[in-house]
Amino acid sequence: MTDRAYLEISFGDEPAGRLDIELFGKDAPNAAANFAQLCASGRYAGSNVYRVVSPFNFAGGDIAGGGDGCVKTQACVSALGANGGPFAPDGYAIEHSVGALVSYARGLNGDIDSRFVVTLADDARWADGRYEAFGRVTEPSRALLARIEQVNPS
Repeated sequence: MTDRAYLEISFGDEPAGRLDIELFGKDAPNAAANFAQLCASGRYAGSNVYRVVSPFNFAGGDIAGGGDGCVKTQACVSALGANGGPFAPDGYAIEHSVGALVSYARGLNGDIDSRFVVTLADDARWADGRYEAFGRVTEPSRALLARIEQVNPS
């Protein structure tokens, strides 16, 4: 772990708690820095969990709006990409062999942006080579993951 970032989670207008995320800046420096900057600047504020696939993962962080729709319209955004757009991943060194990993989803050309996936199961190797892991939700915040897993985005 090289740094930490936080996401304040609400269900509707009801505050639910804070997700504390350890960042792996040594293995995923650009991905971790992108996430830290988006959290610190408040750009994730108001974004939604747009997909829950229980018991595997949930997806959120689309600050452009529309869930995965930003991929098709080429409107996905980041903190580090040229002109605020997507950028190339650092790589896929971190295996998805433990739960609560935070990874970036990829666009059609393989670039990453603000959209992230949090694994809920301990074995999420289906994500290896597809999603770049860059952090992990800390143990004290994991109870909140169970609550998010029950959300039905609409």
